[in-house]
Amino acid sequence: MKNLRNSFTEDDFPKKELPVTHKDEFLEKLGNIPSAKKYNYRFMKIAAVFVLLVGLAFVFVQQNATDDEEEVNAVQITKELKKVETEYLANIDTEWKNFLAVATDEKLIRRYKQKLTQLDADYKQISKEFKADKNNLFVVEDLIRNLQTRLSLLKDIQEHIKILNAKKDQNETTI
Repeated sequence: MKNLRNSFTEDDFPKKELPVTHKDEFLEKLGNIPSAKKYNYRFMKIAAVFVLLVGLAFVFVQQNATDDEEEVNAVQITKELKKVETEYLANIDTEWKNFLAVATDEKLIRRYKQKLTQLDADYKQISKEFKADKNNLFVVEDLIRNLQTRLSLLKDIQEHIKILNAKKDQNETTI
């Protein structure tokens, strides 16, 4: 094996002197080379700001749409609840008047009136909770359940009165 350093001599590669104008020629040729495209960072900044603004606008619109949707839902729930409440209260009032027209037992009237008063107080408390949080469906269900309980109680009273009247009529006919 031959050492590569020893295989070449200085005679094989004679030293050349560079011309005095070599540096100028090099710089001139370097200036003539087409340079790679420089990025326009100003354009990139404008594009980034535009994308950011569009994104923020989208988020803002979505947030407002969600808020508006929740508000519309709350208004619809309130309207529906008012409608149901009006219907139930009218039925409760009718049943109570019918009961008072037929009932003769003051103790029975007082007992049922006390139950209805308690249910009415509960209803007012639940109504306050509903006004505080109109999107809470559990509160809405409690309001409706309270009205249904009152109406059911009055219908039970009516059934009780009918049974008492039937027994009274039966007793009179047997005598």
